Amino acid sequence: MLDVKFKSYSKPNFTIIEEEPTRYKKLDIYYRKNSVDLKMIRECLKHYSLIDFSESDIVLDLGANVGGLGKMICDKVSKVISVEPDEFNFEVLDFNLSKYENCTQLFGAVTGNNDFSKVNFSIKDNTNSSCAGKITSKNYNENLIIKSVNGYPINFLLEKYKPTILKIDVEGYEYNIIKKSLPSYIRVLALELHGMTNFSYPKMLKLYKLLHEEWNIHAFNPVFIFDKLRLLNIICFRREVKQVNYDLSYLDDKKINGIKPILRKKPTQPSKIVRKQIKKQIKKYKL
Repeated sequence: MLDVKFKSYSKPNFTIIEEEPTRYKKLDIYYRKNSVDLKMIRECLKHYSLIDFSESDIVLDLGANVGGLGKMICDKVSKVISVEPDEFNFEVLDFNLSKYENCTQLFGAVTGNNDFSKVNFSIKDNTNSSCAGKITSKNYNENLIIKSVNGYPINFLLEKYKPTILKIDVEGYEYNIIKKSLPSYIRVLALELHGMTNFSYPKMLKLYKLLHEEWNIHAFNPVFIFDKLRLLNIICFRREVKQVNYDLSYLDDKKINGIKPILRKKPTQPSKIVRKQIKKQIKKYKL
């Protein structure tokens, strides 16, 4: 057995536990057995296998978790830069990828700011804690662990690494990252859009609409939580370079009365139907 132990929080009350790594043979990657790590790894295999990676690609992975995407493609691309703000996730991530010369791991959170100030990163006391942490302005909450972590401005990361493929899974903070058209050297955008609240749901629909102006949405995976549409996992291929204003901060102060998430009508609701339902809501609420 490997001479290392992975840390994680047990539930409830954030008790720190240590356990020996478990190996997922299909990808030759290690994970924590009592966590959602394996689920995240399998989701990477499911979603990102739709991308045609090439030897010249530079991949910037924002919200890398334990390195599922990096391990999946490290022998297919030129470089992988993984950013992860959860310290226990990062330990597993670094363990999985540090032996590859073309992989760089950055501990911290990507921000929309132009400076390198530290930011508050919160972790919830629930079963999804290792994949649902986020940047927060809160300083204290008995149901959260809040830690100060390094901030990496998105502009700095883009200018330094010039990725051709950008993956963003940052638990709702994507609306602070994508405020203008991304540089033309990015050919693929893999993005998880969050509409978990009445405030973020309109943003999810609006950003989905705006992306169509310069991207072809190649893969579309709607996620229902308690039978309500709350997440969109999409993969976009560059269609043309345009100057699109993606800044949706104005929606923070705009009250949209009566807008409700799309409900799942069947156990497996076809994504084609969901697309039509989204289109109707966008038109109805003039988003």
